[in-house]
Amino acid sequence: MTKTDGQEAVTINTPEGVFLVATKGEPFLLKMTTSGPNPLDLTFTGINQPVQVDVPADKDVYAPDAIG
Repeated sequence: MTKTDGQEAVTINTPEGVFLVATKGEPFLLKMTTSGPNPLDLTFTGINQPVQVDVPADKDVYAPDAIG
């Protein structure tokens, strides 16, 4: 058992990388680290927190079907 960002987590080692999953409450993915040609180190925060999403103006939206 370990802690990440103050939350208790279990470490899961796989051939694809290392995953830390919360052990209290719902088992959310808290952190992911991979290696290889495209290494990745992601930390997930704000789980179950509201997210503000602003709709972009029509001129800022890319629509591949409209290009034809």
